[in-house]
Amino acid sequence: MKRSFKGLWVLVMALVLVLSITACGTDNGEKSDGSSKTEDSAKKDNALAQQQKDLTTYETDVQTAMSAAYEPVSGLASFAGVGDDQWDADAVKSYVDDIQKASDTFNTTVDGLTVPDSLSKDDQAKIKDAIKDIKDFYAKKAEASKKALDAKNGKDLETVWTEVDNAGQDSFDAFSKKFNTVVKSLKLYEADFASVLG
Repeated sequence: MKRSFKGLWVLVMALVLVLSITACGTDNGEKSDGSSKTEDSAKKDNALAQQQKDLTTYETDVQTAMSAAYEPVSGLASFAGVGDDQWDADAVKSYVDDIQKASDTFNTTVDGLTVPDSLSKDDQAKIKDAIKDIKDFYAKKAEASKKALDAKNGKDLETVWTEVDNAGQDSFDAFSKKFNTVVKSLKLYEADFASVLG
């Protein structure tokens, strides 16, 4: 009877030991899995934060270049509809020349900016495609502004200005839409590019 009891006791203890090891293993597995998920989540958050920072910096640089390139366009607009006493043909010509130069300078400036390599290849391609559109926007402004050279007074320029003002709008809209597609995908506020055009 004693042997039977002793054998039963050994069997019970062995069973308890097996269950303990199994429970411990399961607990460690859950902890390991949970820790892994936390690390993955942290990595994703850090990657997103880096992308947001890089794109915001790039966006600011592009907006600064856009604002500078639009200044002579705004200058030309200031003569649209003015009276003869305020008309200045030389100033108008100067603004037209500056618009051509500004378009070229803009191209050089944005070409010198590096699209963030922290972005996905797909997002980088979208940004680069958007930049082509905004370059086209300024090129169309420059081309349309040449007609201002034929204006004899403010009234003439007012008619030309309507064409200059509308020139490249399709390109601008395409740029804004493409760029903001990436902006929104990174959970950032949509950029108001129109606000940088004086």
